[in-house]
Amino acid sequence: TPVFARLAGQRVPAAVWAGCSVALAGVLLLGTDGAEGGGNAAEMLMSGFNVGDLMCLASAATWSLYIFRLGMLSRCSLPSVPLQAAKTALLCLLYFGWVAVDWLFIRQCPLSELWPGWAAPAAWAILLYSAVGPGALGDVWMQRAADRLPAATTNVLLAMEPLFTAGFAGVLLGERLGSRGLAGAGFIFCAAVLVGASDR
Repeated sequence: TPVFARLAGQRVPAAVWAGCSVALAGVLLLGTDGAEGGGNAAEMLMSGFNVGDLMCLASAATWSLYIFRLGMLSRCSLPSVPLQAAKTALLCLLYFGWVAVDWLFIRQCPLSELWPGWAAPAAWAILLYSAVGPGALGDVWMQRAADRLPAATTNVLLAMEPLFTAGFAGVLLGERLGSRGLAGAGFIFCAAVLVGASDR
């Protein structure tokens, strides 16, 4: 995100660059936690690098661009809820097109076979929770944050998502972080503190 901000002519403080670097190191450490073998994190990352990893990197780049554009749009004084509603409507159209192509041209099956669990009430409850909680509320709250914070700061704070995931995995599934994961979590937390302090 700071790269996009810099390319757009925005000033990016040194603390934000440092925070982004520390957060990236933390995410990489978290990503190699619990991996097989005793090599260092860099060797593990490079030895298992594949097309899926490239797709994840491309996804991270497009997410950063989205955060950057969100920050730019918030400077135009667009209201949070209508902006997120427009984004969600556009995504619905794109997803509908994707499902239609898959159904009509690839799978060529009865519509109900695309989602075998469509009749289960629990599946609809999970879908509703995802749409309202992390979907609608999460997007509106993120838009409100983008109204008040620079895009690079928002992205570093969003890098704390793996920490919440690890916390929920510990509470709900009994999973525990290893030494690399704990170090990565510490890096991400320090990055958030560093960037947050630079915005005061």
